[in-house]
Amino acid sequence: MGEKQAAPQPGDHHGADTAAPSPPSSPAPSLPGADEPTQLHTIFDRRQKVVIVFLVATAATFSGFASNIYFPALPTVASDLNVSIELVNLSVTTYLIFQGLAPSVWGPLSDVKGRRIAYCCTFLVFLGACIGLAETKNYATLAALRCLQSAGSASTIAIGSGVIGDITTREERGGFMGIFQAGLLTPTAIGPIIGGALSDAFGWRSVFWFLAIYCGVFLVFLIALLPETLRSVIGNGSRVPSNILARYPLRFYQRTTKVDWSVADVDSSSLGPKKHVDVTGPFRILGTKYATPIVVFVAIYYAVWQMSITAMSSLFKEEYGLSDTHIGLSFIANGVGSMVGTLVTGKILDFDYRRMKKKHEIHIAVPIISTFITGWTSISMVSLTTTYLVDIFPDRGAAASASINLARCLFAAAGTSFIMPMVNSIGVGWAFTVCLGLQLVATLAAGIQWKFAGVWRAEAEKQAVSDGY
Repeated sequence: MGEKQAAPQPGDHHGADTAAPSPPSSPAPSLPGADEPTQLHTIFDRRQKVVIVFLVATAATFSGFASNIYFPALPTVASDLNVSIELVNLSVTTYLIFQGLAPSVWGPLSDVKGRRIAYCCTFLVFLGACIGLAETKNYATLAALRCLQSAGSASTIAIGSGVIGDITTREERGGFMGIFQAGLLTPTAIGPIIGGALSDAFGWRSVFWFLAIYCGVFLVFLIALLPETLRSVIGNGSRVPSNILARYPLRFYQRTTKVDWSVADVDSSSLGPKKHVDVTGPFRILGTKYATPIVVFVAIYYAVWQMSITAMSSLFKEEYGLSDTHIGLSFIANGVGSMVGTLVTGKILDFDYRRMKKKHEIHIAVPIISTFITGWTSISMVSLTTTYLVDIFPDRGAAASASINLARCLFAAAGTSFIMPMVNSIGVGWAFTVCLGLQLVATLAAGIQWKFAGVWRAEAEKQAVSDGY
Protein backbone atom coordinates (compact mmCIF):
# COMPACT_ATOMS: atom_id res chain seq x y z
CA MET A 1 0.00 0.00 0.00
CA GLY A 2 3.04 2.23 -0.01
CA GLU A 3 2.82 3.21 3.67
CA LYS A 4 4.81 2.18 6.68
CA GLN A 5 2.88 -0.26 8.81
CA ALA A 6 3.31 -0.63 12.55
CA ALA A 7 4.28 -4.00 13.94
CA PRO A 8 1.38 -6.01 15.32
CA GLN A 9 0.90 -5.67 19.07
CA PRO A 10 -0.29 -8.30 21.50
CA GLY A 11 -4.01 -8.59 21.20
CA ASP A 12 -4.03 -6.96 17.76
CA HIS A 13 -5.85 -9.43 15.53
CA HIS A 14 -5.65 -7.32 12.40
CA GLY A 15 -1.94 -6.70 12.04
CA ALA A 16 -1.21 -4.77 8.85
CA ASP A 17 -4.88 -4.32 8.13
CA THR A 18 -5.10 -1.36 10.48
CA ALA A 19 -3.74 2.03 9.54
CA ALA A 20 -3.39 3.19 13.15
CA PRO A 21 0.17 3.21 14.59
CA SER A 22 0.92 0.94 17.54
CA PRO A 23 0.40 2.28 21.03
CA PRO A 24 3.59 3.19 22.95
CA SER A 25 5.47 0.23 24.44
CA SER A 26 5.25 1.79 27.89
CA PRO A 27 1.65 2.50 28.70
CA ALA A 28 0.81 5.85 30.15
CA PRO A 29 -0.31 5.99 33.79
CA SER A 30 -4.01 5.40 34.25
CA LEU A 31 -6.15 8.29 35.37
CA PRO A 32 -8.12 7.85 38.57
CA GLY A 33 -11.34 6.04 37.87
CA ALA A 34 -10.30 5.13 34.32
CA ASP A 35 -10.42 1.36 34.55
CA GLU A 36 -11.21 0.85 30.86
CA PRO A 37 -9.63 2.55 27.84
CA THR A 38 -11.86 4.90 25.92
CA GLN A 39 -12.49 3.61 22.43
CA LEU A 40 -12.99 5.99 19.55
CA HIS A 41 -16.38 5.43 17.92
CA THR A 42 -15.33 6.81 14.54
CA ILE A 43 -12.32 8.56 13.00
CA PHE A 44 -14.53 10.66 10.72
CA ASP A 45 -14.63 14.25 11.94
CA ARG A 46 -17.78 16.37 11.78
CA ARG A 47 -16.77 18.01 8.50
CA GLN A 48 -16.35 14.60 6.89
CA LYS A 49 -19.61 13.34 8.36
CA VAL A 50 -21.46 16.24 6.76
CA VAL A 51 -19.94 15.36 3.37
CA ILE A 52 -20.87 11.69 3.76
CA VAL A 53 -24.43 12.46 4.88
CA PHE A 54 -24.85 14.95 2.04
CA LEU A 55 -23.82 12.26 -0.45
CA VAL A 56 -26.20 9.64 0.95
CA ALA A 57 -28.97 12.23 1.18
CA THR A 58 -28.45 13.02 -2.50
CA ALA A 59 -28.49 9.29 -3.25
CA ALA A 60 -31.82 9.05 -1.44
CA THR A 61 -33.36 11.60 -3.82
CA PHE A 62 -33.47 8.93 -6.53
CA SER A 63 -36.17 6.98 -4.72
CA GLY A 64 -38.31 10.09 -4.39
CA PHE A 65 -37.64 11.35 -7.90
CA ALA A 66 -38.37 8.02 -9.58
CA SER A 67 -41.73 7.87 -7.79
CA ASN A 68 -42.95 11.50 -7.72
CA ILE A 69 -41.66 12.71 -11.08
CA TYR A 70 -43.96 10.16 -12.73
CA PHE A 71 -47.28 11.23 -11.17
CA PRO A 72 -48.17 14.26 -13.36
CA ALA A 73 -47.62 12.24 -16.53
CA LEU A 74 -49.95 9.34 -15.62
CA PRO A 75 -52.91 10.53 -17.72
CA THR A 76 -50.60 11.33 -20.66
CA VAL A 77 -48.95 7.91 -20.47
CA ALA A 78 -52.37 6.24 -20.47
CA SER A 79 -53.40 8.21 -23.55
CA ASP A 80 -50.13 7.68 -25.42
CA LEU A 81 -50.00 3.92 -24.79
CA ASN A 82 -53.75 3.59 -25.38
CA VAL A 83 -54.50 1.96 -22.01
CA SER A 84 -56.84 2.89 -19.14
CA ILE A 85 -55.74 5.14 -16.28
CA GLU A 86 -56.43 2.23 -13.90
CA LEU A 87 -53.88 0.13 -15.80
CA VAL A 88 -51.29 2.90 -15.64
CA ASN A 89 -51.99 3.28 -11.92
CA LEU A 90 -51.21 -0.42 -11.67
CA SER A 91 -47.65 0.42 -12.72
CA VAL A 92 -47.51 2.58 -9.59
CA THR A 93 -48.69 -0.42 -7.58
CA THR A 94 -46.03 -2.74 -8.98
CA TYR A 95 -43.43 -0.02 -8.44
CA LEU A 96 -44.38 0.13 -4.76
CA ILE A 97 -44.27 -3.65 -4.41
CA PHE A 98 -40.69 -3.77 -5.65
CA GLN A 99 -39.88 -0.66 -3.64
CA GLY A 100 -40.87 -2.66 -0.59
CA LEU A 101 -39.15 -5.92 -1.52
CA ALA A 102 -35.87 -4.73 -3.08
CA PRO A 103 -34.33 -3.21 0.10
CA SER A 104 -34.83 -6.57 1.80
CA VAL A 105 -32.08 -7.82 -0.52
CA TRP A 106 -29.87 -4.75 -0.98
CA GLY A 107 -30.08 -3.69 2.70
CA PRO A 108 -28.72 -6.95 4.17
CA LEU A 109 -26.18 -7.09 1.33
CA SER A 110 -24.87 -3.66 2.31
CA ASP A 111 -24.77 -4.75 5.98
CA VAL A 112 -22.35 -7.55 5.01
CA LYS A 113 -20.50 -6.73 1.80
CA GLY A 114 -20.29 -2.98 2.20
CA ARG A 115 -22.18 0.21 1.46
CA ARG A 116 -20.22 1.17 -1.66
CA ILE A 117 -20.74 -2.17 -3.39
CA ALA A 118 -24.48 -2.05 -2.71
CA TYR A 119 -24.74 1.56 -3.92
CA CYS A 120 -22.87 0.86 -7.16
CA CYS A 121 -25.02 -2.17 -7.94
CA THR A 122 -28.32 -0.41 -7.27
CA PHE A 123 -27.43 2.65 -9.35
CA LEU A 124 -26.31 0.55 -12.31
CA VAL A 125 -29.67 -1.26 -12.21
CA PHE A 126 -31.48 2.07 -11.98
CA LEU A 127 -29.52 3.57 -14.87
CA GLY A 128 -30.28 0.67 -17.17
CA ALA A 129 -33.98 0.74 -16.26
CA CYS A 130 -34.27 4.48 -16.95
CA ILE A 131 -32.71 4.15 -20.39
CA GLY A 132 -35.09 1.30 -21.19
CA LEU A 133 -38.11 3.29 -19.99
CA ALA A 134 -37.13 6.26 -22.14
CA GLU A 135 -37.28 3.98 -25.19
CA THR A 136 -40.35 1.89 -24.30
CA LYS A 137 -43.18 1.63 -26.84
CA ASN A 138 -45.77 -0.48 -24.99
CA TYR A 139 -47.37 -0.85 -21.59
CA ALA A 140 -45.95 -4.31 -20.77
CA THR A 141 -42.39 -3.06 -21.16
CA LEU A 142 -43.22 0.05 -19.15
CA ALA A 143 -44.59 -1.99 -16.24
CA ALA A 144 -41.66 -4.42 -16.23
CA LEU A 145 -39.01 -1.71 -16.38
CA ARG A 146 -40.74 0.33 -13.67
CA CYS A 147 -40.32 -2.70 -11.42
CA LEU A 148 -36.61 -2.84 -12.30
CA GLN A 149 -36.28 0.90 -11.78
CA SER A 150 -37.87 0.54 -8.36
CA ALA A 151 -35.48 -2.29 -7.47
CA GLY A 152 -32.60 0.06 -8.29
CA SER A 153 -33.79 3.21 -6.53
CA ALA A 154 -35.68 2.07 -3.44
CA SER A 155 -32.66 0.70 -1.59
CA THR A 156 -30.91 4.07 -1.45
CA ILE A 157 -32.97 4.84 1.64
CA ALA A 158 -32.07 1.63 3.48
CA ILE A 159 -28.37 1.84 2.56
CA GLY A 160 -28.23 5.52 3.50
CA SER A 161 -29.78 4.81 6.90
CA GLY A 162 -27.11 2.16 7.38
CA VAL A 163 -24.34 4.63 6.54
CA ILE A 164 -25.63 7.13 9.10
CA GLY A 165 -25.87 4.35 11.68
CA ASP A 166 -22.22 3.47 10.94
CA ILE A 167 -20.71 6.90 11.54
CA THR A 168 -22.92 8.44 14.24
CA THR A 169 -23.79 7.85 17.86
CA ARG A 170 -27.30 8.05 19.27
CA GLU A 171 -26.55 11.51 20.64
CA GLU A 172 -25.95 13.01 17.19
CA ARG A 173 -27.90 10.64 14.94
CA GLY A 174 -31.15 12.61 15.01
CA GLY A 175 -29.56 15.73 13.56
CA PHE A 176 -27.81 13.88 10.76
CA MET A 177 -30.91 11.83 10.06
CA GLY A 178 -32.72 15.15 9.56
CA ILE A 179 -30.23 16.11 6.83
CA PHE A 180 -30.71 12.70 5.27
CA GLN A 181 -34.49 13.09 5.32
CA ALA A 182 -34.13 16.32 3.35
CA GLY A 183 -32.81 14.19 0.50
CA LEU A 184 -35.90 12.02 0.71
CA LEU A 185 -38.31 14.92 0.80
CA THR A 186 -36.91 17.36 -1.75
CA PRO A 187 -38.11 15.27 -4.73
CA THR A 188 -41.57 15.18 -3.20
CA ALA A 189 -41.76 18.93 -3.71
CA ILE A 190 -39.88 19.46 -6.97
CA GLY A 191 -40.18 16.05 -8.65
CA PRO A 192 -43.76 16.54 -9.89
CA ILE A 193 -42.91 20.05 -11.12
CA ILE A 194 -39.98 18.74 -13.17
CA GLY A 195 -42.02 15.77 -14.39
CA GLY A 196 -44.99 17.86 -15.42
CA ALA A 197 -42.85 20.46 -17.23
CA LEU A 198 -40.79 17.82 -19.07
CA SER A 199 -43.88 15.84 -20.05
CA ASP A 200 -45.60 18.93 -21.46
CA ALA A 201 -42.52 20.20 -23.30
CA PHE A 202 -40.83 17.04 -24.59
CA GLY A 203 -43.17 14.13 -23.88
CA TRP A 204 -43.31 11.76 -20.92
CA ARG A 205 -40.27 9.74 -22.06
CA SER A 206 -38.06 12.78 -21.37
CA VAL A 207 -38.76 12.23 -17.69
CA PHE A 208 -36.77 9.00 -17.80
CA TRP A 209 -33.95 10.53 -19.85
CA PHE A 210 -33.65 13.16 -17.13
CA LEU A 211 -33.37 10.45 -14.47
CA ALA A 212 -30.80 8.52 -16.53
CA ILE A 213 -28.55 11.57 -16.93
CA TYR A 214 -28.94 12.51 -13.27
CA CYS A 215 -28.01 8.96 -12.24
CA GLY A 216 -24.94 8.76 -14.47
CA VAL A 217 -23.51 12.06 -13.22
CA PHE A 218 -24.16 11.27 -9.57
CA LEU A 219 -22.68 7.78 -9.81
CA VAL A 220 -19.33 9.34 -10.77
CA PHE A 221 -19.41 11.57 -7.67
CA LEU A 222 -20.50 8.67 -5.47
CA ILE A 223 -17.60 6.45 -6.50
CA ALA A 224 -15.10 9.30 -6.16
CA LEU A 225 -16.22 10.77 -2.83
CA LEU A 226 -18.16 8.29 -0.68
CA PRO A 227 -15.94 6.15 1.60
CA GLU A 228 -16.82 2.70 2.83
CA THR A 229 -18.40 3.01 6.29
CA LEU A 230 -19.56 -0.51 7.18
CA ARG A 231 -18.18 -1.14 10.65
CA SER A 232 -17.71 -4.88 10.15
CA VAL A 233 -15.35 -3.99 7.27
CA ILE A 234 -13.51 -0.86 8.47
CA GLY A 235 -14.24 -0.77 12.20
CA ASN A 236 -14.36 2.85 13.29
CA GLY A 237 -12.77 3.90 10.00
CA SER A 238 -9.18 3.10 10.95
CA ARG A 239 -9.04 -0.32 9.35
CA VAL A 240 -7.80 -0.62 5.76
CA PRO A 241 -9.87 -3.20 3.84
CA SER A 242 -8.24 -5.38 1.21
CA ASN A 243 -11.00 -4.73 -1.34
CA ILE A 244 -9.94 -1.90 -3.67
CA LEU A 245 -13.49 -0.57 -4.05
CA ALA A 246 -13.79 -0.31 -0.26
CA ARG A 247 -10.28 1.07 0.28
CA TYR A 248 -10.66 4.26 -1.73
CA PRO A 249 -11.48 7.06 -1.01
CA LEU A 250 -11.35 5.83 2.62
CA ARG A 251 -7.57 6.33 2.64
CA PHE A 252 -8.05 10.00 1.79
CA TYR A 253 -10.50 10.42 4.68
CA GLN A 254 -8.04 8.71 7.05
CA ARG A 255 -5.28 11.13 6.06
CA THR A 256 -7.39 14.31 6.24
CA THR A 257 -9.51 13.73 9.34
CA LYS A 258 -9.02 16.16 12.21
CA VAL A 259 -9.70 13.41 14.74
CA ASP A 260 -6.45 12.36 16.44
CA TRP A 261 -7.06 8.67 15.90
CA SER A 262 -3.37 7.74 15.70
CA VAL A 263 -3.12 7.79 19.50
CA ALA A 264 -6.62 6.54 20.24
CA ASP A 265 -7.61 2.99 20.94
CA VAL A 266 -9.06 1.43 17.82
CA ASP A 267 -12.67 0.37 18.25
CA SER A 268 -12.75 -3.15 16.87
CA SER A 269 -15.90 -4.18 18.72
CA SER A 270 -17.82 -4.52 15.49
CA LEU A 271 -15.20 -6.68 13.77
CA GLY A 272 -16.68 -9.96 14.89
CA PRO A 273 -17.12 -13.22 13.00
CA LYS A 274 -17.80 -12.92 9.31
CA LYS A 275 -21.49 -12.32 8.69
CA HIS A 276 -23.60 -13.71 5.88
CA VAL A 277 -26.22 -11.94 3.81
CA ASP A 278 -29.54 -12.55 5.54
CA VAL A 279 -32.43 -11.48 3.31
CA THR A 280 -34.88 -12.58 6.02
CA GLY A 281 -33.47 -9.98 8.42
CA PRO A 282 -35.95 -7.20 7.54
CA PHE A 283 -38.86 -9.66 7.82
CA ARG A 284 -37.71 -10.81 11.27
CA ILE A 285 -37.25 -7.22 12.42
CA LEU A 286 -40.73 -6.51 11.13
CA GLY A 287 -42.02 -9.38 13.27
CA THR A 288 -40.36 -8.08 16.44
CA LYS A 289 -43.15 -7.19 18.84
CA TYR A 290 -41.58 -3.92 19.96
CA ALA A 291 -41.32 -2.77 16.32
CA THR A 292 -44.44 -4.23 14.71
CA PRO A 293 -47.16 -1.92 16.14
CA ILE A 294 -45.52 1.36 15.15
CA VAL A 295 -44.53 0.00 11.73
CA VAL A 296 -48.11 -1.08 11.01
CA PHE A 297 -49.38 2.33 12.10
CA VAL A 298 -46.93 4.17 9.84
CA ALA A 299 -47.51 1.75 6.95
CA ILE A 300 -51.27 2.34 6.94
CA TYR A 301 -50.87 6.09 7.17
CA TYR A 302 -48.27 6.08 4.40
CA ALA A 303 -50.52 3.91 2.23
CA VAL A 304 -53.39 6.40 2.50
CA TRP A 305 -51.02 9.22 1.56
CA GLN A 306 -49.83 7.31 -1.51
CA MET A 307 -53.43 6.55 -2.47
CA SER A 308 -54.33 10.23 -2.34
CA ILE A 309 -51.41 11.47 -4.44
CA THR A 310 -51.85 8.63 -6.94
CA ALA A 311 -55.47 9.65 -7.43
CA MET A 312 -54.60 13.36 -7.63
CA SER A 313 -53.35 13.35 -11.22
CA SER A 314 -56.47 11.74 -12.67
CA LEU A 315 -58.94 13.61 -10.46
CA PHE A 316 -57.36 17.00 -11.08
CA LYS A 317 -57.29 16.43 -14.84
CA GLU A 318 -60.92 15.30 -14.88
CA GLU A 319 -62.36 17.79 -12.39
CA TYR A 320 -60.29 20.90 -13.16
CA GLY A 321 -58.87 20.24 -16.65
CA LEU A 322 -55.25 20.82 -15.61
CA SER A 323 -52.29 20.28 -17.93
CA ASP A 324 -49.34 18.07 -16.91
CA THR A 325 -47.38 21.18 -15.89
CA HIS A 326 -50.21 22.47 -13.72
CA ILE A 327 -50.72 19.02 -12.19
CA GLY A 328 -47.03 19.05 -11.29
CA LEU A 329 -47.39 22.46 -9.66
CA SER A 330 -50.35 21.19 -7.62
CA PHE A 331 -47.96 18.77 -5.90
CA ILE A 332 -45.92 21.62 -4.39
CA ALA A 333 -48.09 21.74 -1.29
CA ASN A 334 -47.64 18.01 -0.77
CA GLY A 335 -43.87 18.32 -1.06
CA VAL A 336 -43.56 21.37 1.16
CA GLY A 337 -45.78 19.71 3.73
CA SER A 338 -43.47 16.70 3.70
CA MET A 339 -40.42 18.90 4.18
CA VAL A 340 -41.90 20.97 6.98
CA GLY A 341 -43.26 17.84 8.64
CA THR A 342 -44.16 17.02 12.22
CA LEU A 343 -46.58 14.61 13.83
CA VAL A 344 -50.09 16.11 14.00
CA THR A 345 -52.22 13.05 13.34
CA GLY A 346 -55.35 14.28 15.09
CA LYS A 347 -55.52 17.49 13.06
CA ILE A 348 -55.09 15.73 9.74
CA LEU A 349 -57.82 13.24 10.52
CA ASP A 350 -60.24 16.01 11.47
CA PHE A 351 -59.30 18.03 8.40
CA ASP A 352 -59.66 15.05 6.09
CA TYR A 353 -63.13 14.43 7.44
CA ARG A 354 -64.22 18.02 6.79
CA ARG A 355 -62.55 18.01 3.37
CA MET A 356 -64.43 14.97 2.16
CA LYS A 357 -67.76 15.70 3.80
CA LYS A 358 -69.36 17.17 0.70
CA LYS A 359 -67.71 16.70 -2.67
CA HIS A 360 -69.57 19.49 -4.44
CA GLU A 361 -68.36 22.11 -1.93
CA ILE A 362 -64.76 21.47 -2.43
CA HIS A 363 -62.60 24.11 -4.18
CA ILE A 364 -59.28 22.98 -5.69
CA ALA A 365 -57.42 24.91 -2.96
CA VAL A 366 -58.84 22.58 -0.30
CA PRO A 367 -57.39 19.28 -1.60
CA ILE A 368 -54.08 21.01 -2.36
CA ILE A 369 -53.85 22.31 1.22
CA SER A 370 -54.82 18.87 2.44
CA THR A 371 -51.90 17.29 0.59
CA PHE A 372 -49.61 19.68 2.49
CA ILE A 373 -50.87 18.26 5.77
CA THR A 374 -50.89 14.62 4.70
CA GLY A 375 -47.36 14.91 3.31
CA TRP A 376 -46.27 16.70 6.52
CA THR A 377 -47.54 14.01 8.85
CA SER A 378 -46.82 10.91 6.79
CA ILE A 379 -43.17 11.63 6.10
CA SER A 380 -42.59 12.83 9.67
CA MET A 381 -43.80 9.50 11.02
CA VAL A 382 -41.65 7.57 8.56
CA SER A 383 -38.60 9.62 9.60
CA LEU A 384 -39.22 9.16 13.32
CA THR A 385 -39.83 5.44 13.00
CA THR A 386 -36.77 4.89 10.79
CA THR A 387 -34.55 6.66 13.35
CA TYR A 388 -36.08 4.57 16.14
CA LEU A 389 -35.45 1.29 14.31
CA VAL A 390 -31.84 2.21 13.46
CA ASP A 391 -31.31 3.03 17.14
CA ILE A 392 -32.59 -0.31 18.43
CA PHE A 393 -30.92 -2.38 15.69
CA PRO A 394 -27.57 -0.53 15.36
CA ASP A 395 -25.71 -3.47 13.83
CA ARG A 396 -28.37 -3.91 11.12
CA GLY A 397 -29.16 -0.32 10.20
CA ALA A 398 -29.89 -0.97 6.54
CA ALA A 399 -31.99 -4.04 7.31
CA ALA A 400 -33.94 -2.08 9.93
CA SER A 401 -34.68 0.68 7.45
CA ALA A 402 -35.61 -1.95 4.86
CA SER A 403 -38.17 -3.46 7.24
CA ILE A 404 -40.24 -0.29 7.53
CA ASN A 405 -39.80 0.33 3.81
CA LEU A 406 -41.13 -3.17 3.16
CA ALA A 407 -44.24 -2.62 5.24
CA ARG A 408 -45.14 0.86 4.05
CA CYS A 409 -44.57 0.11 0.37
CA LEU A 410 -46.56 -3.13 0.37
CA PHE A 411 -49.44 -1.45 2.18
CA ALA A 412 -49.23 1.46 -0.28
CA ALA A 413 -49.13 -0.95 -3.23
CA ALA A 414 -52.33 -2.57 -2.03
CA GLY A 415 -53.97 0.80 -1.52
CA THR A 416 -53.01 2.34 -4.86
CA SER A 417 -54.27 -0.72 -6.71
CA PHE A 418 -57.86 -0.19 -5.61
CA ILE A 419 -58.14 3.56 -4.88
CA MET A 420 -59.44 4.54 -8.33
CA PRO A 421 -61.83 1.58 -8.63
CA MET A 422 -63.13 2.50 -5.18
CA VAL A 423 -63.49 6.17 -6.17
CA ASN A 424 -65.37 5.16 -9.33
CA SER A 425 -67.60 2.81 -7.34
CA ILE A 426 -68.58 4.79 -4.24
CA GLY A 427 -67.33 8.30 -5.02
CA VAL A 428 -64.42 10.41 -3.83
CA GLY A 429 -65.99 11.36 -0.49
CA TRP A 430 -66.84 7.85 0.66
CA ALA A 431 -63.59 6.41 -0.70
CA PHE A 432 -61.46 8.70 1.44
CA THR A 433 -63.81 8.30 4.37
CA VAL A 434 -62.88 4.60 4.25
CA CYS A 435 -59.23 5.67 4.23
CA LEU A 436 -59.89 7.85 7.26
CA GLY A 437 -61.39 4.86 9.05
CA LEU A 438 -58.26 2.83 8.35
CA GLN A 439 -56.11 5.58 9.82
CA LEU A 440 -58.25 5.68 12.95
CA VAL A 441 -57.85 1.93 13.39
CA ALA A 442 -54.10 2.28 12.85
CA THR A 443 -53.83 4.63 15.82
CA LEU A 444 -54.55 1.63 18.06
CA ALA A 445 -51.21 0.16 16.98
CA ALA A 446 -49.48 3.43 17.88
CA GLY A 447 -51.07 3.25 21.34
CA ILE A 448 -49.81 -0.30 21.83
CA GLN A 449 -46.32 0.82 20.83
CA TRP A 450 -46.40 3.73 23.27
CA LYS A 451 -47.53 1.63 26.23
CA PHE A 452 -45.72 -1.69 25.83
CA ALA A 453 -42.68 -1.39 23.50
CA GLY A 454 -40.29 -0.18 26.21
CA VAL A 455 -41.09 -3.13 28.46
CA TRP A 456 -40.79 -5.59 25.56
CA ARG A 457 -37.39 -4.22 24.58
CA ALA A 458 -36.11 -4.48 28.16
CA GLU A 459 -37.24 -8.09 28.31
CA ALA A 460 -35.53 -8.85 25.00
CA GLU A 461 -32.27 -7.26 26.17
CA LYS A 462 -32.32 -9.28 29.43
CA GLN A 463 -32.92 -12.45 27.44
CA ALA A 464 -30.03 -11.63 25.12
CA VAL A 465 -27.70 -11.10 28.11
CA SER A 466 -28.77 -14.39 29.70
CA ASP A 467 -28.17 -16.17 26.39
CA GLY A 468 -24.65 -14.79 26.25
CA TYR A 469 -25.09 -12.36 23.33
